[in-house]
Amino acid sequence: MKQTILFLIILNFIFISCNKKESYKDISDEYKKYFLFKEGSSWIYYNSKISNKDSIILHNINSVATKPDNSCSEYRYEYKMQFTNVTTGTLFHSQTNCIKSAEINDGLCSAVITAPPQLPTKLVDTFYVDTLMFLKVLVYNTYDSINNRKVICAYAPNVGRIKSFETANGDTIVDYKILRYHVSPY
Repeated sequence: MKQTILFLIILNFIFISCNKKESYKDISDEYKKYFLFKEGSSWIYYNSKISNKDSIILHNINSVATKPDNSCSEYRYEYKMQFTNVTTGTLFHSQTNCIKSAEINDGLCSAVITAPPQLPTKLVDTFYVDTLMFLKVLVYNTYDSINNRKVICAYAPNVGRIKSFETANGDTIVDYKILRYHVSPY
């Protein structure tokens, strides 16, 4: 009888350990609201460089749990998004890596945002885009004096990218500001 009980305990232990689910790291909800939105969300930007409006619609978003490489013991969620218009660049793509912060890559202005933010990203209480005022904005702001390159990207909660500006050697490369948006939080 004791052997049967011992056998059942060992069998139960093996069953539980085999069904153990992996723990996945994710972008915290606090920062998801800056970057992740439901399908159908849309943004209209004004490109002052060419005096043109540009709109994008989020068609598809999915999250995939991945393990970056064999040297990393942590699994992370990676988000991939598809848009109808890529003129304004891939809005956001999260990066799977083996550090304590998640990375969000913005294809338009070469911004790599970490969540929680690290320099050159900072949290700004108030940010204006013309007459629109946004609160608690994440701002990516760098200046490379060697290449004479300046990059500013600003993201508002429950809105997404509100401004992106980049110059190189005094020439404006990117200059987008948000005009209208219709978003649903992820």
